[in-house]
Amino acid sequence: SPFPPPSIDRPIFIPTSVPTVVVSSTRAAMENLIAVLRQSPQSTEHWLQLGLYRKNNGDYSGAEDAWRYAATLDPDNAQTYDSLGVLYAYYLKDTRKAEENLLKAIDKEPFVTFHYLRAFEFYRDVQNNARTAKAIIEQGVMRKPRDPDLTALLREL
Repeated sequence: SPFPPPSIDRPIFIPTSVPTVVVSSTRAAMENLIAVLRQSPQSTEHWLQLGLYRKNNGDYSGAEDAWRYAATLDPDNAQTYDSLGVLYAYYLKDTRKAEENLLKAIDKEPFVTFHYLRAFEFYRDVQNNARTAKAIIEQGVMRKPRDPDLTALLREL
């Protein structure tokens, strides 16, 4: 990786709104992931999981750090770009980075329907751009002409 991993000693943030029984299991799961990452800092899967916990707990910059690092470990992992795209679109409100990452997920896995649907929702709901939303579904149908979800959605548009 071109740069060192994010600090593994970042505090675990869990919102006060989380029920106590969930707090302890979440903290334990995150502490376990951190322990694994101390031993295996090159584990993309564990960085992805840690990022998900951080995002779900409202630590968006911690999630971004974990996922950006995961992307350097495995630049072909589409899940990383999908996760970053959602984070930027709906939580950090950076539409340029959201679009860049959602399109990168499609580029990495051009035959996975989910990535087209995710980009479609971004263009439709965040960008309010029906034309580009439809174009991304058309692109998906061109790559996967027999996909029932994409073809049905295109018919509706």
